Amino acid sequence: MSLDKVLADVGRQAPPHLKGHPFLMAAVTEVMKRGKKRPNMVREVIELAGEWYERYMPSREDLSSDFPPTPYDFLSGELLVEKLAPAVERVRERIFGHACAPFGDIQAAAEWIERTEAADIEDWRSSNGGRGKAVEEIERLCRENGIEVVFKATHLPYQKPGEDHVKRARAVPGSDLYALAKETERMAKHTGLAQDALVVHVLTGLRPVLSRVRFNSHYSVYDTGEEQIHRKWVQASFFARDLSYNELRSVYNVIRSSAGSKGAKPLTLNDLRLWRLVKEMGGPPQKNKRAFWRKVQQRWNQEHCSEADARYKSWEGVAKRYHRILERMEQSPASFVQQRCSNGAATRVNIPK
Repeated sequence: MSLDKVLADVGRQAPPHLKGHPFLMAAVTEVMKRGKKRPNMVREVIELAGEWYERYMPSREDLSSDFPPTPYDFLSGELLVEKLAPAVERVRERIFGHACAPFGDIQAAAEWIERTEAADIEDWRSSNGGRGKAVEEIERLCRENGIEVVFKATHLPYQKPGEDHVKRARAVPGSDLYALAKETERMAKHTGLAQDALVVHVLTGLRPVLSRVRFNSHYSVYDTGEEQIHRKWVQASFFARDLSYNELRSVYNVIRSSAGSKGAKPLTLNDLRLWRLVKEMGGPPQKNKRAFWRKVQQRWNQEHCSEADARYKSWEGVAKRYHRILERMEQSPASFVQQRCSNGAATRVNIPK
């Protein structure tokens, strides 16, 4: 399949949030390297771009006014920084040849990251050589030997004055940015400190503060081959051990708002029962709709004869209620919120729509 054909098909089939996004073109390039005769190439491109979008483009809520740091947060950050000092110094020595912070402010650090990224990518592209054939050979060996290998791209999150969101630089394997990205990623995973704040600390010496609560909104798309499944969820990470009741209520409000369920009336048990009944009876119908909905009305009223408020007076009322349920579900892309606590435990909290 030619590049023009792939681009045209991808542009036509890509979901709205990916159209025109740099991840889409990067995914095309990545998949094309694996071979131009691959089946389902367009689907591979869209799924890869969607995976990158989900992983690297979470929107971060600025809740500093709602959750100002407490003495516990400052002290926790100070203690963590002290314990991380040897590892931070090793990273600086590996990249800059000395243990001192190399930059005086965040702006200078961001400019260095962007210059380094541009140079690394240019070198990476110029030394392409047989990279595409190498990928094909790796995949062949994996298939023959039953080995699973995942190809992925590493990005370095960093802050830049004047930017509302955390920026991300492509980290080429073996480069200084790659070493910085991997080490700060490990630090963040095991301390709870934000990775972009750790990058700032390594480069400038500015000390990070442990967040009380950190929010991330995620959007994902899965292509089944016949339709695309779009989902949204919110992740709340708790790090504060002295979280107050009022703060917990604020967390709840943020989650409801981010998940698109704030102000919406929850579906009822009868809504669930009606949806299941329609499915059980083979609906919704494509033809003979009036006869079908009359049968649904009759059976529903028979099964709920003791519930006067639950009975329907007309088949139109049953059909209208069913379609209203579907509309509510389609308008509410988030079906659950994943909450992760500082001890590593994760729970799913159902949010009724």
